[in-house]
Amino acid sequence: MKKIPKVCVVIVNWNLRDYLEKCLKSLRNTNYANFEVIVVDNGSQDGSVEMIRKKFPEVHLIINEQNLGYVKGNNQGIKFALEKFNPDYIVLANSDIEFIQKKLVERPGSNSRKKS
Repeated sequence: MKKIPKVCVVIVNWNLRDYLEKCLKSLRNTNYANFEVIVVDNGSQDGSVEMIRKKFPEVHLIINEQNLGYVKGNNQGIKFALEKFNPDYIVLANSDIEFIQKKLVERPGSNSRKKS
């Protein structure tokens, strides 16, 4: 039997509650079986943390009281993933993307590219 690689998805969020909710729903609906989601919240004031706790209890949440920036947030998520899960792969994702089954990621509102 082939081992399914462990994947950790790290998402840094700052006041993008509605986009983050769509992103987390899309991850929940993926058909990949061996992954963990880690959200690093950088001091959001829009209810992001409460939404995660209520609707996505399976998500691992790191809460910063202030915005520490994208890079530091990613580093916190990566460190947590490596220490807790020892994943085969880490995916760094923005909170405004949606994961779909046939493609890796897709930005909201950019379903097609215009060719010049």
